[in-house]
Amino acid sequence: MSTPPQPQPPSPIVYMSFTAKVTDQNTSHLMNAVAAYLTQGMAELHLLLSTPGGSVMHGMTLYNYLSALPIKLFTYNIGNVDSIGAIVFLAGEERFACPHSTFMLHPVAIPMQQTYEEPDLKAIGQSLLADQARIASIYAERSGSQKQDALALFDQQKTYSAAEAKRFKFVHEVKPLVIANGARVYHLNVF
Repeated sequence: MSTPPQPQPPSPIVYMSFTAKVTDQNTSHLMNAVAAYLTQGMAELHLLLSTPGGSVMHGMTLYNYLSALPIKLFTYNIGNVDSIGAIVFLAGEERFACPHSTFMLHPVAIPMQQTYEEPDLKAIGQSLLADQARIASIYAERSGSQKQDALALFDQQKTYSAAEAKRFKFVHEVKPLVIANGARVYHLNVF
C-alpha cells in the first residue's frame, strides 16, 4: 500500500501588488496582509508598487514598518511611483523598476480648505519643512547621496524615468518584472 503524497508547504516567496493611493485604510490593508503572510512562513516579500502617493503620515508608517520586517524585502516600480510612494518604494533592500516605469517627486503639500491666522500658517509651514527634511533624509540614506542633493530632487518637481532613478540610486536595476514560478502571488484589493 503506497502512502499518499504529503501536501507541500506554501512557498516562502510572496509577490504582493499594491496599486493604490497611500491612505489610512490602504496602509492598514497592506500591513495586515504582510502580517498574515509572515505568520505563514514568508521569507521573501516582493512588493509590486504603482501608486499616486497620498498621505505623508501613512507613507512614513509603511516605510518604517516595511523596513523593520525580519525578511528580505524587494520593491518594484511596476508603473508609476509618485510622491510619498517613493518613500514606500525605498523601504526595499533591493529595488527594481520596470523599463517604462516612472517616479514623480515634488515638495510636500497639504490641502487647505479653511481660514487660517498667521500663527497657524507658521505652524503649517514648519510642519511641511519638517516632513520634507525627513523625506530627504530617507532619500539620502537609501541612495547614498548628500542631503542637499536629495532636497534638490524636491525642487525640480519632476517625473523621472526608471533610468534616471537608477542614476540617483533609488533603483538598483531597471528590468522587466518576472514573477518566480511557484511563488505565492497576492493582489491587495484596496480602493
